[in-house]
Amino acid sequence: MTDTDSTDTPNSHPASEFLEPARRIAEVFATEEQTPRQSPGALLTNRAPGNCTVLRYGVDSLYLSFPGSLHDQWAVLLEQARTNAQSPNDAIQAKAQVSILDHLFQVKSGGSKLYRYTLADGCFHIQLSRRKSGSQVPVAYVQLRSQFITSVGIEHAVRQLRLVLSSMAALSGEPNVSRVDLFSDYSSPHPLDSWARDAWISRAHYIGTHFVQGEPSGWSIGGGDLQARLYDKVLELKKSGKDYLRVLWAAAGWTPDQSVYRLEFQFRNTVLKELGIRDFSSLLSGQGGLWRYATEDWLRLACPNPADDTKSRWPTHPLWAELSAMPWAGRDAAGRAPLRKDQAPSLDALCRSLFAVLTSYMAVRGLTDPVEAGHRLMDDCEAHFDRFGIEVGIPFDARAQTRAARKATEFNLPYPLNTPITAEQAHEAAQRAYLKATGRG
Repeated sequence: MTDTDSTDTPNSHPASEFLEPARRIAEVFATEEQTPRQSPGALLTNRAPGNCTVLRYGVDSLYLSFPGSLHDQWAVLLEQARTNAQSPNDAIQAKAQVSILDHLFQVKSGGSKLYRYTLADGCFHIQLSRRKSGSQVPVAYVQLRSQFITSVGIEHAVRQLRLVLSSMAALSGEPNVSRVDLFSDYSSPHPLDSWARDAWISRAHYIGTHFVQGEPSGWSIGGGDLQARLYDKVLELKKSGKDYLRVLWAAAGWTPDQSVYRLEFQFRNTVLKELGIRDFSSLLSGQGGLWRYATEDWLRLACPNPADDTKSRWPTHPLWAELSAMPWAGRDAAGRAPLRKDQAPSLDALCRSLFAVLTSYMAVRGLTDPVEAGHRLMDDCEAHFDRFGIEVGIPFDARAQTRAARKATEFNLPYPLNTPITAEQAHEAAQRAYLKATGRG
């Protein structure tokens, strides 16, 4: 959502200001355990036909922190990779790459006070601390990316993450949940501007509206520890490019002429702890309780009654009744996205970029034959960089190869000129350090 037009100023409030007493919270989770489970194939909700058709639901994004300590040999190798990433030289930057299992990570040049090393690919964004196990700082703070979760399911994604981290660190205990975003994609004849701002009944003080090119694109509610977003997902795809979602929606009965909206709740650490969600295991069993708490206790869409000044008595909007009563099976909904571990641009994006450059060149040179223009553009490009290469001592071919090697590292792709750091190298480094410490190196 972009181009915000907010009528209020967002405020962050302690969890205690908007959470029910512990008894009410316990009731929510107890109800979750008693609710009959429905299979992911029974997602369509028909109690009020036409109000809402749920297409997908589940965990969109997950942030976990892992207690433990980084292996010394990996601290040495990651420090070198981080230094490589900071180099202005493309060939050296290309060496900021780490291979662990079947993941090829880029090591970022920056870091933070708590987390010095950052590794990223299409599946995970990993921040690592080099502090020892006695520290209160987790050894790893990780975001599991949305498409990876959609591709393999949340449980498999976390299992794979543990394997990756175990190669670099000694983990201790279960991962803690720092943030989770739960979502539901649905189709409905009710557009996002079919109700006014006062139809929202919430403990949050902030309610904002969003527009794209003058058209309503969504709502955002709350701030800080608990937030809600309701927005036009088809419109958002034009920016994010996650067209694989269209395939998953179609498998659930969606057709391109229909709208798709996403209702999403973002729960942060403080609220999760208040609701009894501390580690990943409790999240697996408590997703439905979180959803019902958010849609029944914290936020509600109502049908305003001008004759009644007490908003709590206003009837619930039929759309919201469908969404809040959605059967949450506690496991991922049906449908899987294609698995991508890299972050490379698509062939479509590359072709569009090339076409834009080619047609601009044709316009500047007054050329009408695109094939001839392509050859001349290549000749001009090579001549330009050869002239520049005389100054820096790098010919065109070498410059193109090293730039491609650096981009392959950024895209998490293998490249003939790149030699990523591996777990075997870390093991060898540990052996050398041991021999040196014992006087045999």
